[in-house]
Amino acid sequence: MPRLTKKFIESLPSLEKGQTIYRDDQLSGFGLRVTANCKSFVVERQVKGVRRRVTIGHTATMSLETARKEAERILAEMAQGIHPNDRRDDPTLREVMHKFLEVRTLSPKSQDLYRRIISRSLPDWLDLPITSITKKMIQERHHALVKPTHKGTENKSDADRTFHTLRVMMNFARSEYEVNGKSILEVNPIRDALHWRWHGNNVRTGVIPDHKLAEFYSAVMAQPNKAARDFIFLLLFTSLRRNEVSSLRWGNIDFEQRTMTIPAGYNKSKRDHILPLTEMVTAILESRKALRLESEFVLPASEDTHYKTGHLCEPRAVLLRIRKQIGIEWIWHDLRRTALSACEKSGIPYLAIQRIANHKIRRDITDRYLVIDENYVRPYLEEMNDRLLSLMGTSVQEWKLADLQAGVKEPNYFARKHSTRVIELAAQEKEEEEFYW
Repeated sequence: MPRLTKKFIESLPSLEKGQTIYRDDQLSGFGLRVTANCKSFVVERQVKGVRRRVTIGHTATMSLETARKEAERILAEMAQGIHPNDRRDDPTLREVMHKFLEVRTLSPKSQDLYRRIISRSLPDWLDLPITSITKKMIQERHHALVKPTHKGTENKSDADRTFHTLRVMMNFARSEYEVNGKSILEVNPIRDALHWRWHGNNVRTGVIPDHKLAEFYSAVMAQPNKAARDFIFLLLFTSLRRNEVSSLRWGNIDFEQRTMTIPAGYNKSKRDHILPLTEMVTAILESRKALRLESEFVLPASEDTHYKTGHLCEPRAVLLRIRKQIGIEWIWHDLRRTALSACEKSGIPYLAIQRIANHKIRRDITDRYLVIDENYVRPYLEEMNDRLLSLMGTSVQEWKLADLQAGVKEPNYFARKHSTRVIELAAQEKEEEEFYW
């Protein structure tokens, strides 16, 4: 065995394939590994009866003297039965999550969703090294998360979503963290742990049925909260998502061009979504404009609430009240599905439905030459609105009259903090919300 010296190391040629290890005759266990790509300092010794090898560093970045001192330290630990990899400081799940959220370009809402999913379902795992999460732990927690909820479901979707999210974190850790040139995770344990245990794609399919739309319309119009009524109808007649409607600003409305714009930062597609104003949507917006509430938002928050956003967030008590009245457990996103289903039932081209929904359009070469703008979908959106109005048993003109007859109760409900009626409604909504939750 040669004595490793700087001159000897420099004289060794790289190999075309395979590897050769030159062991130092002065320090037992210390050696040099030569491959086709590099030369690395290594140490070898038995640890608990098993021969283990540890790479110290490359000759290009570490001097021989430094490598020899590091080898002495590592060999001393190995003599005590301690492998260096057993003492490494692997990142915790919390650290991986924080770094993932720093690296990825996500909206604040998406970042908050990732944090809530992990913190709610895996709070006791947050400070564990991510390499310590085992296949058995994953299977047991996935099974434990499936339990009856107050809604009568088994929470299977949340169990799957938790580990879909954790799988993303672990894949990120595999690509981001290395020890001795190797990933800290050889494989993502979730792949093997849950390969046959996923509960399946529990996609929601709820809509307001056609035969219930007239009853739904009457229930909405009976609500004293005009902002909630307008919120519901804007969701239905635009097919927009909840946050896109609630955060809508007057600056995004162009009455002259008859368009509304959902900025890239406020919609899921991360691009500006320009939607034409139908006759019904225009009537709703003009009705709101006439209120002169002196807010930048179309649906401002009430003065007696503490929404930091400044706009209406979710009139949940109204949703719960309408559920009781029509006997359907609907949610806000059901209105979007109802609207897009009405498009399909009206025979609207699928490409136009994708544009109305603001979904990514996957095109072939010919489709790239088609300009699918707001003017293309305008007549189709009007057709969808007409179908919904017909099923509701009303029209734009009849809605205007009904809206006028319902009265403008919004200023009293929203502006007068100490109104007796406000206090009664607030108490009623709180009671209903607690009951349903």
